[in-house]
Amino acid sequence: MKKHKTIQFIAAALFIASACTDDRDNLMVNDQIGLLHSTYTETEIFRGMDTPYQLFVIKSGKGKQETEVSISVDETVLQSYNTDNGTSIQLLPSDCYTILQPALRLNDSDYRKAFDINGMPTVYPIFFLRERNMACPYK
Repeated sequence: MKKHKTIQFIAAALFIASACTDDRDNLMVNDQIGLLHSTYTETEIFRGMDTPYQLFVIKSGKGKQETEVSISVDETVLQSYNTDNGTSIQLLPSDCYTILQPALRLNDSDYRKAFDINGMPTVYPIFFLRERNMACPYK
């Protein structure tokens, strides 16, 4: 009798354990990375401004993966933007900005991190940059 109860208990435990499935990830997408403002974004840089501009990277999805992202200036992005929008924005001279950390590591629990970019308007007079429609295209 004791043997039958033990067998019944084991069978019930196996039946219950096999009926449990984890469906939490069924409708979730894998992790994706993107910029918070991924289109043309204007910002002003003032003489003596020591606070870096923060370009945020956002991670969405299941949140189970680590990744490393990098950023660089790419003139072809600006050329494509000018062609698509009929504009004539010029590339900001490379000595007008510094990307403080060109690579970031996002852990599995990170939601967002920021690239810090320092502008150096003291290199050129402010009126020089304002009179020209200039941009720094990041990729």
